[in-house]
Amino acid sequence: MKKFLLAISVAAAVAGCTSSADGEKAVQEMSARSNWSEDSTGANAIVRSLEAAAEEAQDDSLWARYQLAAGDLEAQIPSRALYAVRHYMRVFDSLPETQGPRALFAVATAFDINLNDRIRAAQAYELFTQRYPQHPWRGRVDTLMQLTQSNADSIILQQIQDKSNE
Repeated sequence: MKKFLLAISVAAAVAGCTSSADGEKAVQEMSARSNWSEDSTGANAIVRSLEAAAEEAQDDSLWARYQLAAGDLEAQIPSRALYAVRHYMRVFDSLPETQGPRALFAVATAFDINLNDRIRAAQAYELFTQRYPQHPWRGRVDTLMQLTQSNADSIILQQIQDKSNE
């Protein structure tokens, strides 16, 4: 009887650890390629796998891993950068102290590099400096914020000039 109960307990533990959505396999598939911009169909399938794995791991530390991985992959797909920001913000909102700095930095760079939205990028960098003043990435964030703000100011000035020339 004890062996039977032990076997059932082990089977339940293994079943609890095994998910129908294999997030680790999706992370490996994602990592196997460096450029997903030309294969959005394959990338979308992996994103769906990561989202399903994150859904199954909501009460687990793997949730943030799968959300961040899905965001990183979405950021590589043309026209999907806002979806990446959505994944990153979920992590920032849910785990601000542990995974928040990485997620917020990813938000800022997605706005900056992928969306060419210097104003929102500067706002995200500014939020990073306010929320995490002692973080080791603070110096890098300050530099990126200065570069982004100067570019944003140039863009705004150019738009003003263009409007005045019309």
